[in-house]
Parts: sequence; C-alpha cells; structure tokens
Amino acid sequence: MTETPMTDTQLREAVVQLLEREQQAREQRELDKKREEEAAVARKEQETEAAMNRMARSVEIIKYCVLSISSVMAISLVIGILVLMEVQREAERIKGEVVEIEREAERIYEKLSNPLAAVGASFDRELKQRLGLFPSDDAPSSQRPEE
Repeated sequence: MTETPMTDTQLREAVVQLLEREQQAREQRELDKKREEEAAVARKEQETEAAMNRMARSVEIIKYCVLSISSVMAISLVIGILVLMEVQREAERIKGEVVEIEREAERIYEKLSNPLAAVGASFDRELKQRLGLFPSDDAPSSQRPEE
C-alpha cells in the first residue's frame, strides 16, 4: 500500500488536532500541578496545625510542672518555717534549763567553797528552832530576833 499524500485540509485538521491535544495535555499538566500545589499547601497546613497542637500540649505540661514545683517549694518553705519555730521553742526551753542548772551549780559552789559557813547556817537554824526563837522559816520578820 502506497501512502497518498495528505490534502491541505487533512493536514490542517491533523495540525489542529495535534495542537488541541497539546493544549489539552498542557492544561492537564497545569491542572495536575495546581492540584499538587493545593495538596502540598493542605499538607503543610495540617503539619502546622499538628505542630501547634503538640506545642500547646507541651505548654500545658510545662505549666503543670511549674505549678507542681512551685507547690513543692511553698510546702518546703512552710515546713522549714515550722521546723525553725520548733527549734526556737526547744532552744528557749533548753536555755531555761541551763539557767536553772547554773543557779543550782552556783548554790552548790557556794556550799562547797564555804563548807563551815553552810554547816554553821544550818546549825544556827536548827538551834533557833529548838530554842523556840522562831518555829519555822515562814515566821514574819517582825517576830524574828535581830542578829
């Protein structure tokens, strides 16, 4: 079979069809490209929204951690103050006991440093009670004989 040459109209129709197909292919590529760009933008928006949600959850977690740490610090401060108050109370009690012990030690020291004076005072009191000069130590000073 021999090929017959195309007529001008056939050639024009073939060129028009080729140009139409080329135009349709170009439009399809542009449409596909536009859809890909829209899909990429949508993916980017979803990723951004997911990242924002993760960040919001992280901020909430950090907020609760800070609140917990602050609560622990406040409780520790209160406990520390209570302990200091108890230590102060105990120090005051011990200070009172030390003063009492110092007084007792001073009395013992006086008795040991002047044993004859202590024995004489004791003997003097006993003798006065036996003689009836004053029956006990709670007699008024006006009834006591002058020394």
